[in-house]
Amino acid sequence: MIKLTCALLIAVLPLLLSCGSKEDPFAIGDRISPTTVPTQNAVTGNQAGSTPIATPTTGPRSTERKEPTKDELIKFAQWEDNRIKLANWVAAYLIAHGLDHPVRLIDVEDGRYEDLFKTNDVDIVMEADNEWAKQQIDSGVATSIGTVVTGESTSTLLIHNSLIDRAPGVVEFLHSYGFDKEDFASRAATIRGGRLARTAGIVGLTFIKRNEQVWTLWVTPEEADAVREEMQDGNIGLCREWEVYAPNDSGNQRTRVCIDDPSKHGGNY
Repeated sequence: MIKLTCALLIAVLPLLLSCGSKEDPFAIGDRISPTTVPTQNAVTGNQAGSTPIATPTTGPRSTERKEPTKDELIKFAQWEDNRIKLANWVAAYLIAHGLDHPVRLIDVEDGRYEDLFKTNDVDIVMEADNEWAKQQIDSGVATSIGTVVTGESTSTLLIHNSLIDRAPGVVEFLHSYGFDKEDFASRAATIRGGRLARTAGIVGLTFIKRNEQVWTLWVTPEEADAVREEMQDGNIGLCREWEVYAPNDSGNQRTRVCIDDPSKHGGNY
């Protein structure tokens, strides 16, 4: 009897397995990893504190979206000075998200912004040397907006005159822009690199979040509301909008590129 039962099982088992595999594609031994293929109507959700991103598209980057032109960009001279980094970041965040202009921090070596300013590859120098600034003002290239901080200063907040026609709202904002000298110095001093980095973005965003009574005096009520909305949505960087796309049809890989600055990939900057 036992031998008969075993023989029957041996005969029937292949049939059962064959039927099972046809009815259930994930039958014995089969496993798959879930794959999400984005659709045109999909909406990408945001986790708390994350930067809002657009719905991914499949294939190469769209050629319809062009990066901003030189004239559209608001360009800040940036170099290795914590005061400059902080002043640039706070102004750039408010201009990008409040005034809705694309911004870019232009790295200059050792603070040598002079040539880039003359060719208008830089629009704003937060702390330009007073003597050099006077030469640019006298030649009709630049306008002094005052200083970044209250009190003496050996430097001036200098703008290229082309900005007056290209972005008058930005110029008006910069006329109001300025920090208390001691408060600004203490905040800039907390910026550091290394393993426990505290970037200008972290310090700047903390200032914006905790000092509405200060920065809301620099912008219009509508612009202040726009900044608040961006912070509530989790936008902690200078990029106004990201394009997300899947380089191949599988949708397994996604690339995020800042529309305002395509050299920026992935996270916030």
